[in-house]
Amino acid sequence: MFPTIKDLASALTANKRWCESGDQGGIDVRLQVQEGGWALRTGDSSYDLDHRGYWGAGYLTRSSNCRELARELIEEARDHAAQCAE
Repeated sequence: MFPTIKDLASALTANKRWCESGDQGGIDVRLQVQEGGWALRTGDSSYDLDHRGYWGAGYLTRSSNCRELARELIEEARDHAAQCAE
């Protein structure tokens, strides 16, 4: 259900290239984990219409360490899952 740090870091790296390609300072990123898998959401969170699952949120910039950000997003989503299980 939860992604590996490697898999999520890879998805973040692809989005980091977008930040580097122009005048973009950074982008909001959110990890959404559901029973069937996970998704990386980017951009303005007000467009997130599917609120199911467990979430982690962060900000990706040109200087972000994608592995560290992946670790943080996964940890936050796991904490969210633990809170929901209580």
